[in-house]
Amino acid sequence: MFPSSVCFSEARVIAALGADTGAVSGLGRAERIKAVLRIDDDEWVLAQRVEGRVTLAPTAWRRDNRIEVQLMPGSDWDPRAWDALWRGVVRAGSK
Repeated sequence: MFPSSVCFSEARVIAALGADTGAVSGLGRAERIKAVLRIDDDEWVLAQRVEGRVTLAPTAWRRDNRIEVQLMPGSDWDPRAWDALWRGVVRAGSK
């Protein structure tokens, strides 16, 4: 979870969701990713990746940014690697 003051870059979110997480050390292979993210001053999206397909849709959620990752069974993962990935998609100047 990230506070609502954090704003994500839409282009970076799409790139991160579309990436092959199994190819990055520590991420494990993601089966599904679901997130509610603020991408502009007053624009929030439901971002999902299911079976390699990335979608973004408007959402009414405004409390905080939430990201949920479901890994393939048996995947090795490091939470610090995921933290680094998501910090990389935060829009410059965001708090």
